[in-house]
Amino acid sequence: MNPTNNGAKSAQSKILVLGGTGGTGRLIVGQALERGQPESGPAIAPSTAVSSLTK
Repeated sequence: MNPTNNGAKSAQSKILVLGGTGGTGRLIVGQALERGQPESGPAIAPSTAVSSLTK
């Protein structure tokens, strides 16, 4: 039991990953997706972001 929320289910927090298509960013985004985090975020070139994250 988490003492900070008195046993209530906690809401999933949102994260912002800047540089999500870079080396470290891809790892962070991959882990977030595995945990069920939302699959959206900012990108300068969305087509590049989609292709680099789905490899």
